[in-house]
Amino acid sequence: MEKLYLEHKQTGGRLTADEFNKLPEKVNELIDVQNTEEERVKKTIAKNRPTLGQLSNVNSETDELTSETCVLVWNGDQWTPMKLSELNIGQGGGGQQQTILYYLRAVNQSPSTTLSASKSAGECAIRFMFVSRTKDVGQADYVDSGEWGTYEIFAKAGDGTFVSKARGRCQSNTITTVDVFKFLESGQNNIMVKITGEVTGQTSPALVYSITLSALFLSISEFNWW
Repeated sequence: MEKLYLEHKQTGGRLTADEFNKLPEKVNELIDVQNTEEERVKKTIAKNRPTLGQLSNVNSETDELTSETCVLVWNGDQWTPMKLSELNIGQGGGGQQQTILYYLRAVNQSPSTTLSASKSAGECAIRFMFVSRTKDVGQADYVDSGEWGTYEIFAKAGDGTFVSKARGRCQSNTITTVDVFKFLESGQNNIMVKITGEVTGQTSPALVYSITLSALFLSISEFNWW
């Protein structure tokens, strides 16, 4: 691509039609070069996709795994692959190894995890479902445990920590509705839900809602009447 040279202009000087027409041509040329380079990079990445084994803290053997029953385990220096059948999940009674895998989740049932509320409404309900499943190592599918759980509601404080606000019981596979309006402050809020199974003793990953609380007031003086 050649450089664009134009005659030096003084204040108030004007471009000729020929000089002006060269500007969009050069801009389009630059755009074409940029697009071509982007396509080249995309094709290069597509042919040489990054893998886990290329990470400095992951054992290169990871790229050779073919089994879906393998996980990565930290050995103090790097992440290394290990079969689930070789993994000590925990300790059961009598010192025997426990081979039960757990799947616990607090699943959102509201329209979104990003919600809005107003002070005039005076309420803000979140809806979620407790999912609790277990399986033995080696089994293909998880099975519903049917257990009850204890949910805990947290609100994010000004220092960034989550403070416990309420607790309650919920049954698995059943939608639970909780009004969190009294935990909200004006502006942006983060409400977190965690559920612990009463039988499994396991706790679900956090489900976090982003809720904006606003105050909208209208007075008669704001309206024009004819």
